Amino acid sequence: MNDRFKFLAGLAELFEARFMRPLWQRYPACDSDSFDALALFLDGYVLYRMLKVLDDLRYAKALLDEHIEAVHQEVSVWEQKQEL
Repeated sequence: MNDRFKFLAGLAELFEARFMRPLWQRYPACDSDSFDALALFLDGYVLYRMLKVLDDLRYAKALLDEHIEAVHQEVSVWEQKQEL
């Protein structure tokens, strides 16, 4: 169990170094400057969430396109059977 915690702690350090530290370094006055604090929030949270929503929309569109293509194929097969 102890090895698992060490592994997760290592992942947390990697995440902090890769994502959090650069974000906080871009807005060093976020503790005292409202504009930096807002920019930090928008950059680190809101924009990330918006990109996730866009990814979800792309995925939903891809599923819908696949479904539409399958329906068109079924209609085409049905029409071919009707001609026989």
